[in-house]
Order: sequence, then C-alpha cells, then structure tokens
Amino acid sequence: MFWNKNAGDPNAWTVDFDRSKPAFTNRVERQATIRLTWQATPRNKFNMLWAEQYLDSNYGNGGGAETAGQLTTPEATPRSYYIPSRQPHATWSSAISGRLLAEAGWGMYQARYRFGPRNDGTQDPRMIQVLEQGGEVPNLLSRAPAAPAQGGFAHSLIGNLASVLGVADVRHRRA
Repeated sequence: MFWNKNAGDPNAWTVDFDRSKPAFTNRVERQATIRLTWQATPRNKFNMLWAEQYLDSNYGNGGGAETAGQLTTPEATPRSYYIPSRQPHATWSSAISGRLLAEAGWGMYQARYRFGPRNDGTQDPRMIQVLEQGGEVPNLLSRAPAAPAQGGFAHSLIGNLASVLGVADVRHRRA
C-alpha cells in the first residue's frame, strides 16, 4: 500500500498512489501490571492484580492496512485509541481444613475506546468514504475513515464475582 496523492482533496474521487511513500501502520502500546500477594494468616491468602493498557494507532502519518478485514488507504484508516483499558482482579483463598479449600474472586475489564479524527491533515468532514469497484486495487476503501468524522467514544465495563467452594485432598493415600 502507498499513500494516496489525492488524500484530503474533496474534489478528487480516485486513488493516485504515490510510489515514493509506502504506507505503514504505527501504534503506541504501553502496559503496566502489578500483582500483590498477601498471606494474612497461615490459612488466608489474598491476591490482587491491576493492569493498565494504553493504545494509540494510526496517528500522525500512519495507516494503510486492513480495517475490519477491508483494505484501506492511509487517509481512510481511522485513528483509534484506548485510554485507558483496565483489568483489576482480586482473589481470596482459605484452607478450611486439610480436605476443604474455599476460594472467592472478583475481576473486571474496563475499556474506554475512542475513534478520533486523523491528525495528518487529510481529515475533511465534507468527504465521504469510497469503495473502489475497479481500478488498480478493487474493493479498496479510500478518501475518509469509516469511523465518525468528528470522533466517537465508547465505554465497555465487564465485571464478575465468582465464588467457588471446592474440596482438595492434600493428604497422600497409600495403595
């Protein structure tokens, strides 16, 4: 894939590849994770985990890849970022007896993802997306991102509380 010379021009409806500028996908991904384990008593143990993720893709001059399975030119590749994505978890376990272990846990996934306007000068709210029917690359999306031109925001929150009571035989049996 190459850059489109007509990117950002509302009067141009065709793709004209600039063979001197190969397209690329750029992403910034960061993650920080911490896990703590505390043995409160000989029978009670607590685990806590917190993970934060940050992702920014197709910013600056990036783009030009498959978007949801569709080949796109760089200017038609939406900018998307997850700021932040969180995954906190907590568990507790207690050996009630030599044969009985109690466990409980809680976990959550939270994501805030956004689709923002491109910041490379090719974003124009007057432009609509075009799907090439023929041309050099059939079924190629060009001109404008499929995401909302002014940007969009979505929030996902998934949580669960699990409690499990199990039996564990920690003694060795002789045959």
